[in-house]
Amino acid sequence: MFSARAQSRIRRATIGAMSTFEERRLARNSWPIRKLALRDEELTDSRLTESIDERLRLVRSLTMQQWAFAGKVIPRYTRAEMPGQITRRFR
Repeated sequence: MFSARAQSRIRRATIGAMSTFEERRLARNSWPIRKLALRDEELTDSRLTESIDERLRLVRSLTMQQWAFAGKVIPRYTRAEMPGQITRRFR
């Protein structure tokens, strides 16, 4: 059985899923979104204080930690050998 707190969260999620278009539209008003043309201003986010290089170093560090946490070795392969599949949609 779920705790009272979990049941409350489930109820809110269910009610949220059944909300009307207007309720969802009004809820989106609080989202931190800026709408601007490409020529209007520099495309940066003032909330990000790190440089791109610092953010990439952070992502690499977190990736290495997660692979180590999982007890797995990071796979070494060339781009041509990477697993994946190209799927093309025809319209």
